[in-house]
Amino acid sequence: MSITSYTSQRIGNVITVTVESDITPAYDETLSFYWYLDGAFAGVTTDGQQTFYVESGDQVQVIAQDSVDPDYDPIANAPPQVSARRTLWFVRSASADVRQYKVEQKKDSDDWAELGYVLDRPEQWSYAFVTPRLVDLAVYQWRITAIDAVGNDGDLVTLGPETIVRRPDVASYSITWDDVTQRVTFAST
Repeated sequence: MSITSYTSQRIGNVITVTVESDITPAYDETLSFYWYLDGAFAGVTTDGQQTFYVESGDQVQVIAQDSVDPDYDPIANAPPQVSARRTLWFVRSASADVRQYKVEQKKDSDDWAELGYVLDRPEQWSYAFVTPRLVDLAVYQWRITAIDAVGNDGDLVTLGPETIVRRPDVASYSITWDDVTQRVTFAST
């Protein structure tokens, strides 16, 4: 199984990726494409095309894997992940004069760093903000501050602390049986 070509088209914050495979499924088989965004499973399609939303100025790694195996496990077969991200979810302030929300991040014992702003929308109840890439085994905290029309800070929400721990790499071993010695040998590969 092999992906033979990748093409991508980015318009603004939307990337559409199309792949082709050298697998020719049998009559009773379905060729499926398993999609990963920065190493995290992002979905499955059967047409070889997937669309992703990417923040302005950001880049992501898109990987597709192809299979006709109906028992294919996309999590067990996932490619190595790149740096983690965190989606920060928060609800709107109860204050009527909020115009925007300032999002800040603190890593370990560093000072607070401004990540960006989310505009307030009166018809919207909850908001999401995706962080930049995060470092494994670092402790992060985030705070979201409501800001009014004249720039005064209002309600403050703090999230964390949270230690970023992703799935560690697993050692690879081979197992062999020796008929002469009647022993099993495990070897690191």
